[in-house]
Amino acid sequence: MKIIIIAASLVIAVSSAAAAPADPASVALNFPNADVEEVLSLYESLTHFKIIRDNFVQGKITVAVAEPVTRDKAIEIIERTLFADGFAIIQIDPDTIEITGAGRSGRSTGIPTISDPKQIPTQERLISYFFQFKHADAAKVLQMFAQYLSPPRAYTSFLQPPGVNALWVTERTSVIRQLLVTAEKIDVPPQDQQKP
Repeated sequence: MKIIIIAASLVIAVSSAAAAPADPASVALNFPNADVEEVLSLYESLTHFKIIRDNFVQGKITVAVAEPVTRDKAIEIIERTLFADGFAIIQIDPDTIEITGAGRSGRSTGIPTISDPKQIPTQERLISYFFQFKHADAAKVLQMFAQYLSPPRAYTSFLQPPGVNALWVTERTSVIRQLLVTAEKIDVPPQDQQKP
C-alpha cells in the first residue's frame, strides 16, 4: 500500500513539473516573417516606451529564437533586428522613442549628439557622436570609417566640420562603440614624436 501511494505521488509530482508554466520572466520570440507592427507591440509591452512611428514603419521582419529568453535579452534582440532590417530607433525622452522606417534617414528627427563615451546609451539607438582628434587627421579617419561601414545604411552619416580636426558620425550605438575603439588606437602621436 505504501509503495502504491509513493508511486502515485511521484507520478503526480512529475506530471505537475512537466505541466508547470515556463518562467514568467522569460519571453518567447517566435515571429517568422511577421508584420513589424506585431513585433513592435511586443516591444512596447516589454519596454513600456511610447513609440512614435513614421509612415514607413511597415513590412515583414523575422525575430525567432529557439528557447525563451529573458525580458532584457528579448528587448536587445528586437532592437538589433530592427536595425539589421534598416529601421532606426531614436530616443526622444526617457519614456519615448521614435522609429523610422527602413531606408529612411533619421537625422531629421533630432538625433542626440554625444561627445562623451560615458553618455552613449546602453540600448541600441541611433546617435550622432562627435569625434575629436589630437593627432590623427580627421579626413583620413573619415575615409577609413567610410570604408569600414561600406555600404552605409540610410541612417549612416559622416560630417567633417571645417576648421576643426573632428568628425560627426551618425550611427547605431554598437557601431559607435567599435569606432571609438578604433579611434583610440589611431589617435596617437606619430612614431617620431613618441617618447622612447
